[in-house]
Amino acid sequence: MNDWVRDELIDALEPHEVAEIAGQLDTDDAVAIIEDMEEDDQRAVLRALDPDDRAAIEEALTYPEESAGRLMRRDFVAVPEHWTVGVSTICAPARISPPISGKSTWSIRSTGRSARCC
Repeated sequence: MNDWVRDELIDALEPHEVAEIAGQLDTDDAVAIIEDMEEDDQRAVLRALDPDDRAAIEEALTYPEESAGRLMRRDFVAVPEHWTVGVSTICAPARISPPISGKSTWSIRSTGRSARCC
């Protein structure tokens, strides 16, 4: 979307509407929208965000514009070194919890199922 179109759209929306949109975006994309807003509007949008989203966006806004800290994605998955690409593509996209010590079953919270991932 062109910057001027985005700016016109954001200006036409209420802060809670911008927050709803920002909450559905990756942090770096949400920051790109919020960073250009007036300071009062930024605060209103941040107040309307989910606490987790707000924390991630506020952290990103502490970095200088165009810096790696401002632009980087913060979502990542760390997997054991011995996993293959096949195992990683099965397990990594889901929200997974590590197994209890000594067990090799990972709990996949998004589906409520368990899968053997290691």
